[in-house]
Amino acid sequence: MFQRRSPGSNDIGPEVSGPGTNAGAGPAGSVRRLVERIRLGRRSPTAVVAVLATGALIAASAIVGVGAMGADAAVSDVGAWLPSNARGTVTHVNGLSGRVDGRVALARSNDSALEVSNDGDTVLVLDRKTGRVTRIDPALLTVAQTSDAGNPADDIATGGGRSWRISAGRGTVQAMDPVTLAPLGAPVDLGAKPLGRAQVDAGGTLWVPISATGEVVPVRESQKGPAIKVAEPGGRILVTLASGRIVVTDVVGAKTMVVTDGGVGLSITLPTDMTKGTGDKLSTPDATEGPVVPILASDTGTLTLVDIDNRSVKAVPLRIDNHEYGGPQVLGVRVYVPDRTTGSLVVYNTAQARFETPIKVTGVPGPLQITVRGGLLWANDANNATAAVVNVQGRVHEIGKDGTPGRDTPGDRSIPGETIPSAQTPSGSAQPSRPPSTSPGPQEPAEDTAPPEEPITVPAQEPPTSPEPPSNPPETTGRAPKPERSAPPPAPPRQVPGPTVTVTATVTPSSTPARPSKSARPSAPTATATPTGTTTSSGPPASSKPTRSSSPTPPASSPPSEAPMKPPGVPQAAASNGKITLTFTPAAGATPTRYRLGGSAEGLTHTPDSIAPGGAKMFTVSGGKCDTEYSFFVIADYPNGSMNSAPSTPIRPCTAPTAPKGLKITPGQGGHGATLAWSASTNTGGAQVSYQVAVQGLPTATVTAATHVVGQLKNSHAYAVSVVAGNAAGSSAALTGSIDLTPPPVDFNVGPNIANGVTIGIHPGPKVSARSPQIPAGYTGKITVHCQTRGQRVTRDRGDEPAAPSDIWDRVTYTAGGARVQGYMTDLYVRTPNSAAGTFSSARLWTCD
Repeated sequence: MFQRRSPGSNDIGPEVSGPGTNAGAGPAGSVRRLVERIRLGRRSPTAVVAVLATGALIAASAIVGVGAMGADAAVSDVGAWLPSNARGTVTHVNGLSGRVDGRVALARSNDSALEVSNDGDTVLVLDRKTGRVTRIDPALLTVAQTSDAGNPADDIATGGGRSWRISAGRGTVQAMDPVTLAPLGAPVDLGAKPLGRAQVDAGGTLWVPISATGEVVPVRESQKGPAIKVAEPGGRILVTLASGRIVVTDVVGAKTMVVTDGGVGLSITLPTDMTKGTGDKLSTPDATEGPVVPILASDTGTLTLVDIDNRSVKAVPLRIDNHEYGGPQVLGVRVYVPDRTTGSLVVYNTAQARFETPIKVTGVPGPLQITVRGGLLWANDANNATAAVVNVQGRVHEIGKDGTPGRDTPGDRSIPGETIPSAQTPSGSAQPSRPPSTSPGPQEPAEDTAPPEEPITVPAQEPPTSPEPPSNPPETTGRAPKPERSAPPPAPPRQVPGPTVTVTATVTPSSTPARPSKSARPSAPTATATPTGTTTSSGPPASSKPTRSSSPTPPASSPPSEAPMKPPGVPQAAASNGKITLTFTPAAGATPTRYRLGGSAEGLTHTPDSIAPGGAKMFTVSGGKCDTEYSFFVIADYPNGSMNSAPSTPIRPCTAPTAPKGLKITPGQGGHGATLAWSASTNTGGAQVSYQVAVQGLPTATVTAATHVVGQLKNSHAYAVSVVAGNAAGSSAALTGSIDLTPPPVDFNVGPNIANGVTIGIHPGPKVSARSPQIPAGYTGKITVHCQTRGQRVTRDRGDEPAAPSDIWDRVTYTAGGARVQGYMTDLYVRTPNSAAGTFSSARLWTCD
């Protein structure tokens, strides 16, 4: 048993548990326990070296009397910490085996609500009922520190080596030391409340959403950064850490954005169907390890995958039961959705465009949560003793959190994920596009008719079991039963004569769908395929079991019943540049003669024209307008009729444009403005792209060309510039720069300046004042003029050159004897082109403002 030891002692304490409970005491026992722990989680040469090195350390510490505290290797780093409310414990589980390899008991309360926040070796546990934060030492499997400085319902967040306590109701965040849990500085008041669920980026910045103001606020250490506008005030805001980047979803505005210190970057428009439900039913994960962010609208049955690298969306319509669902997650090609009503995971395979058998985790209602960590998906309900871990291939390990660390525990078993090498089941029928439903399906539409707007039904159900239960079921103990060796499958039953069925279908084709408006979804069907026919019995009823006979000759059997016509799976729609790709699963009943695409509109073309039963189940639609959403359905043609799938989620045939590049800024003649030019966005698929040009202090301009002229600016200032490309699918990250209107300096000669002993003054402003810096009498050398401005009207009082009075002053720099003097002098004593005329020399010099 892994125990906490005091320095200089080998006494065993009762605080924690780990592998090898009865392995013995003393250095030898420590080595045996260490070997068992490393054997469970690590099978590499490094682990062997760790065993030998740690064994030597333990032996040495026994000799010198300093104890072995800290010598034990850390628990498997391919794992996760899973909380259990009832026991007040946090269990570490090896992700490769699903076995428990350590457990830490916390200070228990009557009604715990534990959450774990993990950042490398920093493992913090929050009890939301009490506000207590506990730090776990993962190397020693001990409670290292506790803090009761918080309040009930607080949140915590860790990342980038920093930790925070978030008080949503108070509108404050408090930085805290991730080791001592002591507060760092004063609480930061964000100026509004309540606060949404915050995330920490890789740099250690906390990003806090505030729905009341429609902003996200970055907090660095104890400093509040400038708020960034991401939504209209009052709208729900969700924050996800995706591949290390902060991604914000504006629920009401139906936009998903990448946010940085500089503001909103890439912005992607979500399908309109995402906005048709209640905002609080839309959910995103707290964090994803890749660039794909899954967004679920559980009440409208819309699942959208946003790829922030490819700037694209993929949408799937589905009907899920009226249950409570948690935030979805992506691992590999699968999307997982926690069903908190049934304690299971809904699984959608994006590569095959179909739903797989749901994964039972607890089988009972509870706050089931899923996270992805280290390439593994973890499903845990803190109110239940059972959890699960899924790898990228879809293989599931069931976890018994109450099991003995390091040993096979009840419920610790491997469930291979479903692998379908082809579109046929073992029985030979086509794979369904969803798990079988326990409720009656919708009426199946007829050939060339638009299907009803009825998406896929995903019932909560357990993985399929054997046809007959075991003769001696395991006793119920409150823990998952230990798996038993299964018996060989029974021999297949012999065929017996059955009925012969003849089916004749009557089909009424519908008219061609009309051109879509802004959302082009196929209309409802006007006719259905109606099978009619007669049934002729040629023998006794079919039986599901073999029929015993005293005759050694088996009875003759009739051909099996003809498989019914079934519709194909609902198509999964993916947007790309100028195209929509539709992937679907084949029909699950009889084999069609071909598949065709329905719902096409004017201006659209698709390839191929049709797909044979054995062909790739994919259509590509080209054309269309970026500001219009299109929906399609798949038609399965049979010899006796046709069946249509449900319609796809309407999406646009375009993606958000790439960011423009190569911003070139050319100041205008004399300043006061500039011409901006850039390289146009690419990968637009022919869609019209417009550019939002923002110049500091001016209204934002919208242009379609890759150039823009800016005016009405003051010289001697710099103006920030940003150019954002956009279309109906979203907008790009900003191309930024600066318009520098610092006037270019020009050298001129001083004069007239006769050697009469009278100096020329350089003044602090454009008016005559005390003349401390002086240009000597008779000097007619160079002086640098930066710009010209109007000032006090003066008259030249020396020389024999006539000149009119002038109010033009030059801002100059005069260098003499190594000293530099800057200030203003009247233009009457500088040889500028228009000096004698008393006007600006605009051809050579800028004005100062």
